[in-house]
Amino acid sequence: MNKEKLANIFSIVSMMFKSSYGNSYETMLNQLSIEEIKNNICYLHTKNVVVANEFEEVKEKFLAILNNVLLISDIKIEDIVITREEKDYEIRYIDNNNEYIEEESFDTGLKEEFTMENFVAGKDPEFAYIVANQVIDIIVNDKKNVITPYLIYGASGLGKTHLGQAIGNAVLAKRPDKKVKYLTAEDFNNEFLEAIRRGNFKDSDSRDRSGSFRQKYRQLDLIIIDDIQFFERVFNRGTGSVEEEFFNTFNTLYLEKKQIVFISDRNPADIKNMQERIKTRIGEGVIVEMQRPDFSTRIAILKKYCEENNKKVNDRALEYIATHVDDSVRELQGTLKGVIVSSELLDKPIDIDLVKEVLERRKTIIKSKMTAESIVKKIAKNYEISVEEIKSQKRQKTILMPRQIAMYLIKTNLMITYDAIGKIFDRDHTTVMNAIKKIETQLEIDRDFVKELEELNRNIKD
Repeated sequence: MNKEKLANIFSIVSMMFKSSYGNSYETMLNQLSIEEIKNNICYLHTKNVVVANEFEEVKEKFLAILNNVLLISDIKIEDIVITREEKDYEIRYIDNNNEYIEEESFDTGLKEEFTMENFVAGKDPEFAYIVANQVIDIIVNDKKNVITPYLIYGASGLGKTHLGQAIGNAVLAKRPDKKVKYLTAEDFNNEFLEAIRRGNFKDSDSRDRSGSFRQKYRQLDLIIIDDIQFFERVFNRGTGSVEEEFFNTFNTLYLEKKQIVFISDRNPADIKNMQERIKTRIGEGVIVEMQRPDFSTRIAILKKYCEENNKKVNDRALEYIATHVDDSVRELQGTLKGVIVSSELLDKPIDIDLVKEVLERRKTIIKSKMTAESIVKKIAKNYEISVEEIKSQKRQKTILMPRQIAMYLIKTNLMITYDAIGKIFDRDHTTVMNAIKKIETQLEIDRDFVKELEELNRNIKD
């Protein structure tokens, strides 16, 4: 298989994996790429040893979904192997201490496929796109009226990471002399801990151990930190922690009027354990919420993808996808990739019949024989409440939490719309979205809860 086809397969499997096991795995999957499939072994690649170790814990689950996706071909994957390149180090001379240190070579963290040109700015993300262009103009032309920090937030899969990375790529395209870095909050935390472990700091007090870690980030012209909601897990551990280092780095860049872009799945006001001084600093910048694309934007996104990848798909097929996949850009593009891969593997033309077949296969793989009602019944039974109670207006914690879990599992397994879920529980679209968001938040910060939901997910599929 060529690289494009492999990338499409990985994108589809990743999307289905998150649908089955939750968006808490998004950061891990974003740092993996597929290298090749050879002799019934799938080779994945990452630069991050933490990601490699985390993937090993869920490898069998990922393998099962991968083989389900490949059912239409003659390929049966027997194992998945992670390859990880060794970090590239360079020797840098430190004049003020008259000594040599090892320092990791600078990597922008940007992916070249994310550009401002291929970002489709529909009705809802249009303001985010306008502000992004202003940020680029300010950095490129060394203007003083910086928009910092610029925070983009919204649900998973809406194009936040694309827009953030596109800002970095646009700046470097026009000003390659600028120092730009994209990373996730988890990357920042891991690098901080690694710097302490390697002794890149000067004394026993981590607040004063400047070393190369601080130099790396405090001399940037643009820093883009994704998934800042991750900091909930590590903040509030006292001075000397990653929280203190993050604030000092953030504050230094802020005072020097350097550009900071944050990306989050929620408003910073809702991020737990974050100090008020950090929230205040963020509030002094520009905060933009990205929402799910409307129908016309979904069509534009699909057409843009076809144009960039030189694929011909008739309008009826695109309209069918846009009608039935309405929650995120990622799922939208993932479905189209699935149609394209199926067309190539089966040697079939891309038409509405193939689209229906792919959508049905996706549902079959994830939901098996489940229905919304069967999920509600099993969740109610598990928490020893009645179906009537779980659908009622009661808000006791013993009923509210199972109701939110049921909504989440219906969404992730059946992939039906928020409105459809709302009708089951006699709630509106917004209530369902908020309920699912609360479960996603809990999954990101509570590993015991992750295990609980994984067990529930297995039970409802039996």
